[in-house]
Amino acid sequence: TLGPLQLDPAALKTVTLDAGDSPKKNSRGLVLGVVVPTDVRISLKPVGGARDQRSALHEFGHAMHDAFTEERRFELAKLGNRTGAEAFASLLESLTVEPAWLERSGLSADASRAWIQGVSVQELFLVRRAAGKVLFNVAASRPAADLHAAYRATMDRAYGLPGTVQDEARLTLDE
Repeated sequence: TLGPLQLDPAALKTVTLDAGDSPKKNSRGLVLGVVVPTDVRISLKPVGGARDQRSALHEFGHAMHDAFTEERRFELAKLGNRTGAEAFASLLESLTVEPAWLERSGLSADASRAWIQGVSVQELFLVRRAAGKVLFNVAASRPAADLHAAYRATMDRAYGLPGTVQDEARLTLDE
């Protein structure tokens, strides 16, 4: 996918890809701009499937942003607003719903439609979750708010199903 764009990570001397399997390695992708732009590292733990492809392309987008930045000061290259990096990541990830990309990957028309529907459901879930977090933050900002009750009520509504104790434990991570 990235080769024709002249963005093949294997050909970039400043980008190192670690896609090996390790027992303690997190399956969530990670990009580290160790010394931007001269040392950018991508860590992936592929488990297979289309979701991995979306995640890998998303992380490659972050790596390309870091590898091609001209800003050498860490504070300006990595801290603050990450809109530019997310734009690269989202652009590459969005390739996975392009009909031409799906056709080149060998999927039938029916499989492509099913894939696009699946991605749409996943994206809808993420939008609902983000909206729930906004509503929770509004509720949590009220004086004497019961954070646990507000989180439970808001996120249960956002997810469309009752949460569990484990779900409610995410409260501190979602603030």
